[in-house]
Amino acid sequence: MNFKISFKEKINITDDVKGSVENVVRLLFKKAAISRSPRKRGGRKDPYLSAADGQFLGVLVPKRDHPESIFNEYGIYGSHLSEFSIFNETGIYGSENSMYSPFNELTVIPPKILCAGKEIGSLTKNDHIEKAVDPDELFKVLQKTKKVNWKKIFGKLLD
Repeated sequence: MNFKISFKEKINITDDVKGSVENVVRLLFKKAAISRSPRKRGGRKDPYLSAADGQFLGVLVPKRDHPESIFNEYGIYGSHLSEFSIFNETGIYGSENSMYSPFNELTVIPPKILCAGKEIGSLTKNDHIEKAVDPDELFKVLQKTKKVNWKKIFGKLLD
């Protein structure tokens, strides 16, 4: 069932209403993530992210319409409102201050990048971590391409 809503007048949304809508969206993301049946992640061809606490954080597929892609800004793993997204700046997986975030330059337990169940690196701004992959650099590369050559991006880390 599709709905189309149109307004003839401009509507001003107060901060209270905006905050309420954001809370509803967060709850919907949480419910969607919980209701998904667990999938075996180890057989994946495409690299994916896993937090140190075991939380799946999405696949590194540069497709905005892929339901599990971190680049799908309306998806569970790409939305800045989702608690399971590394792009949620106030969440435990995206905050610069969180130990689980790739954007925390001091973290010692950043998200792992896995491919076919094998750890190939860590997504982190902390360049003291072994096999560190800078998130900003990786995103630049992934956003420029449609077909990803993971061997070229990760090189010997995939061997």
